[in-house]
Amino acid sequence: MWEEDLLFPLWEKKTGRSEEGPTVVMRVEHRQIGQQLEAIHSKVSEQNPDSDKEEQTLLDILGSHNRKEERALYPAIDQVASVEDRETVFNNMKNIPEECYKLCCG
Repeated sequence: MWEEDLLFPLWEKKTGRSEEGPTVVMRVEHRQIGQQLEAIHSKVSEQNPDSDKEEQTLLDILGSHNRKEERALYPAIDQVASVEDRETVFNNMKNIPEECYKLCCG
């Protein structure tokens, strides 16, 4: 949540890259991650233990996704963000209501 609501808009504002680029890819991958989590949750809710495929897909997406964020996007954001920008993002992160990110399946 904080990435899409706070960090990505900062990158897009600083670089002018909101229609293409890394944040577009990250948002697509966030949707894919959510879909896999939903699929796993559905199987757990049905007491269906056959979630190996969904779990492996989730792990594959997460591995690639995290590498892109940690090795490329986050350092790039650090390059364009001022100290004030970072402070604002961190303060805003602290102020996100807990109920906004402690959601299951939705």
